[in-house]
This record gives sequence, structure tokens and C-alpha cells, in this order.
Amino acid sequence: MSGEPILVNVRTAGGFHQVIRIRGLTFDADVPEVAGGTDRGPAPEEMLLGSLGSGMAVAVLKYAERKAWPLRGVEVDVRMSGDRVSTLIRLRGDLDSDQRQRLQQIAEKSPVRKMITHGLTVESV
Repeated sequence: MSGEPILVNVRTAGGFHQVIRIRGLTFDADVPEVAGGTDRGPAPEEMLLGSLGSGMAVAVLKYAERKAWPLRGVEVDVRMSGDRVSTLIRLRGDLDSDQRQRLQQIAEKSPVRKMITHGLTVESV
């Protein structure tokens, strides 16, 4: 987003179930039943990984669109094991090897990836 403030509201709906509101959109977060939740939505860690993957995909799609490259779709697998996260990006379309390499580089520079890898200052007010 273009530097404008982002407001996310999270409220407990009972137990570990959380209702998240962003720009008029509403969705759920929870933890699996085996962890004491009701599994009504992704766990916070899963949401973070989803944000990473979708942020990388959007960055790649925007870049390819700007360049008018024949990218038809992006699929990103994000896997966390312990304190390590790995990503696998699949690019669909009739792209040459230079275009594929450049899109991989763009994915590595996505704003969400930068936030996660370079850190954010989080303050409680």
C-alpha cells in the first residue's frame, strides 16, 4: 500500500477465536483444536506465512503487468520449520529464463518479505 496508515482491528470472539476487521472486510483467526481452539480460521503463524506468500505473489504480478510480460499466474508455497522459513515460487506463463530470474528477484524484494526479514518496530501504546 502506498505509505498510508493501515488499521487492523482484532477482537476475541470466545476462547482463542479472533475476528479480524480490515477495510470493512471480516475474517477469522483461531488455533487448531489440538491446541485448544475451535479451528475456525488460520492460526496467527499461518496468517503471517500467508501474508508473506501473497505479498511475494502480488509484487511479481504487478511487476510483470508493468513490463507487459506473459505471466498468467503465480503460486507460492511457504513452509516454516522451527525458526526457518522457505519459499518456492512457481511462475505460469511463456516467460524466458531472464524474465523468470528477474521475477524471482522481485519476489525477494517484496514489501512484506522486507518487513519480516528486516524487522519492524512494534510499540504498545
